[in-house]
Amino acid sequence: MYRTSVTHDPTHDGDRQTHEPTADAPVPTQTSDTDPGLLSSALRSAGGDAARYLPVRLLPALASLFTVPIFTAAIGAADYGAYYLISSVATLLSNICVGWLSSALVRMYWPMKREKRLDEYTSTLLWSATVSLLATAMVAGIAALLFRGALQANVARLVPIALLYFVINYLTNVLVQVPRAAKESGAFARLQVAGALVTTGASVIFVWWGHLGAAGIFAGGAVGWTILLIPILRHVRTHGSLSPTHFSRSVLSEFWAYGLPLVPVGISSWALVLIDRFVIQWSAGSAQVGLYSVAYSLGDRIIQLVTVPLLLAMSPSLIQTFEHQGQKLAEKVQTQFIRYFALITFPMLVGLACTAQSLMRAFTSPAYWSAWPVLAIVAAGSVFSSFSQVATSGLAIHKKTKLIMGNAIAAATFNLVANVLLVPRWGFMAAAINTVAAYFLMMTLSWWQSRRYMRLRFPWNDLSRVLVASLVMGAAIWFPFRTAAQTATRAQSLVLVIAQVLIGVIVYALMLFVVREVRDQEMQLARELVSRLTRRSANR
Repeated sequence: MYRTSVTHDPTHDGDRQTHEPTADAPVPTQTSDTDPGLLSSALRSAGGDAARYLPVRLLPALASLFTVPIFTAAIGAADYGAYYLISSVATLLSNICVGWLSSALVRMYWPMKREKRLDEYTSTLLWSATVSLLATAMVAGIAALLFRGALQANVARLVPIALLYFVINYLTNVLVQVPRAAKESGAFARLQVAGALVTTGASVIFVWWGHLGAAGIFAGGAVGWTILLIPILRHVRTHGSLSPTHFSRSVLSEFWAYGLPLVPVGISSWALVLIDRFVIQWSAGSAQVGLYSVAYSLGDRIIQLVTVPLLLAMSPSLIQTFEHQGQKLAEKVQTQFIRYFALITFPMLVGLACTAQSLMRAFTSPAYWSAWPVLAIVAAGSVFSSFSQVATSGLAIHKKTKLIMGNAIAAATFNLVANVLLVPRWGFMAAAINTVAAYFLMMTLSWWQSRRYMRLRFPWNDLSRVLVASLVMGAAIWFPFRTAAQTATRAQSLVLVIAQVLIGVIVYALMLFVVREVRDQEMQLARELVSRLTRRSANR
């Protein structure tokens, strides 16, 4: 139901050689690499976008924390496992049939706007996505009927509603990327937040009061995004035509040429995130899939709460900077994104390691508590995934999608082999560790290859200071609460989590000032964002 827009968007001191834009990459307007005003303006724009994107993750994350206790109480682990298996297949199919469109539409928006071809852009996008999703759903439905006898009963009963969910969910998922590509972060955020709230409410109704079990989650997603489809189409219409008469084969060819090499990337990304569910199902059954998936989702979504807004803002900002101001400024902007990711992910990862047991006890039913170690381990994988996407942005800007494909395939192959070898013996804990190792491999490969195209440096001094601040924070929230976390009831665990979060935020903020990692321009930007939000609230 909750959707993450997976994008494959470095700093390295070794190779100083800068790769010039190739023939297939747009030649940007070059600018001075010493102009601090342009860098500040680019970062200010990206920071504003990220702030507007924050509700896109914050409200779904809060909704997730609200629904997890409801769903884990109303849905058994085996049925929850069946839901995750079906949704995993839906994600795989979407990566195949529209993943190439999702990848291309962000990269192609600004060139299409410059060429005054947005009518062709939007029409081709809409009708290509619609036809592809309907055709895929039809093939999947026929396959499910032909092989119904081979499916478990709790899986087979979810197929019809899952197919409806598949079409409407991923059609809106594609279309809502148009305002993001256009850097209309406010519109994107409003549509995503509205979708999260409507789908969450509908799912709770279907699961809790409708007694539909796991099918209610799919039903809520289908109903919610159907309601939001009309406003999404209206907004896309402000950019270009929705009429099939503006469908363009040449635009489709450009989408295809850019996005096709990224289809294996989407499949490999799917394997990185979700193949472990099928290995666990094969070796231990759907109940173990349910336990693992609930803990995995909690850890992953908490990290994505802060990383996704930055990722959503980063890719369009880098592309726009590259197109308008040149590569040198884009490199500096990307370098700053590395620091920003460290500022938010290091303390969150340390904090999750210290609060994982309390989180599972507070937000899931007792049947799921045994999976608590998965939460922090998977969170580390999510951090490596985010850093690999930062690294990959240099390759994406220069349209080196084959290199992105190779990195993703290598990491996915490693994950698959490791899971097949280790999960049958060590269970879902092995799957969690394999996820971290696979993402670390992909991150390393991405950094190594991107250095030829984006000349960036690791901000080692900044990273070390952020790490120190995070470790001090971790000590402050671990040692006073470690004994209580092991014996607390569900209500007590919630109190512990709240106390640890509050103490952690205060200690980390103070430590950032102590190690002098807070910069004046960032304080000024924060004050401006708060002032802007305050004015908007007052006007409403």
